Amino acid sequence: AYRYVHEEGGHTARSLEEVEVCGAARVRGCAVDVAAPYLGQGAFGTVRRGVLASGAQCAVKSVPKSAFGALEEVRTLSLLRGHANVTQLWDSFETPSGVHSVMEFCTGCDLDTYLKSAGTLSDALAAQFMAELLSAVGFVHLQGFVHCDVKPRNIMISWDDDGTEVLKLGDFGLALPCGPE
Repeated sequence: AYRYVHEEGGHTARSLEEVEVCGAARVRGCAVDVAAPYLGQGAFGTVRRGVLASGAQCAVKSVPKSAFGALEEVRTLSLLRGHANVTQLWDSFETPSGVHSVMEFCTGCDLDTYLKSAGTLSDALAAQFMAELLSAVGFVHLQGFVHCDVKPRNIMISWDDDGTEVLKLGDFGLALPCGPE
C-alpha cells in the first residue's frame, strides 16, 4: 500500500498504479510505501521507502515539527547539493505534524550493518571509504557546516551502476553552521 505524502493523513492506494491513476502522487512526485518496514528509525524521525511518479525509488524522512532540528536539516541539505558522497535532498515539504524530506535512495545499508556483515575490509576498500568520507566532510566544511554526528549509522553504502560501493554521508539533523574564526 502506498500513501500520498502531499496531504496529512493521506489516501492509501492498493498499488503504485492506483497512485498514478489518481494523479495525486504527481502533486509531490512521491508516494510512500506504508506497508513496508522502516528503512531507518532514529531518535527524531523515521525513514521509509518511497516511489517517485517516474517509478524511481527514493527515501522519505519524516520528522515531527517538535523535534530538534527538523527544519534546519532541510535547510542544511538544500545547501549541500552536488557532492557524490553526501546524500542528496530532492524535495521537502511540511504537513501540520511534520517535516518530510524526499531524498536519494541508497541501495545498500548503513556502514555499521555493512561492517558487521562484511567483517574485515580489504585495504583498498578501507582506503576508498576513508577517502570518500573525508571528501564528504571536507565538502560540508567548505559549505560552512559541521556535521556533528559522524558515525557508522549515519554513513550509507550505495552501489553505482557498475557495482562499485559508494559511501554517502547522511543524517544532518545535528549539523550546525560554522563561520570563519
